[in-house]
Amino acid sequence: MMLVAVHTMYALYARSMLTNAAHDAARHVAGYASAASRDTARATEDQRFREHTGLDNAHARLEWAPDDGEVVTVRVVARPPSMIPHALSDLLGVGMTDRTVHTRVERER
Repeated sequence: MMLVAVHTMYALYARSMLTNAAHDAARHVAGYASAASRDTARATEDQRFREHTGLDNAHARLEWAPDDGEVVTVRVVARPPSMIPHALSDLLGVGMTDRTVHTRVERER
């Protein structure tokens, strides 16, 4: 029982870190004025996300929504490391992280 409790706490921490990393990526991309600059920034932020989380493409990915010029939207889908079998962590609802972050594009006034 203690292992499940520890795993749940670890999973919540990992989920929080992944959400934070996705929010940082969206915020950085939203800081660029032109759509072309934001497209270039997405590739940079994908790499920064991997470095920050330590997860590779098999365990985490950022999915960027098409650029509408108003809002930057990114979805993070990840399976963080687990202390218990993935089947059990999925059953507990802490196996996969799937979050979507929206950030407004910054503009000068």
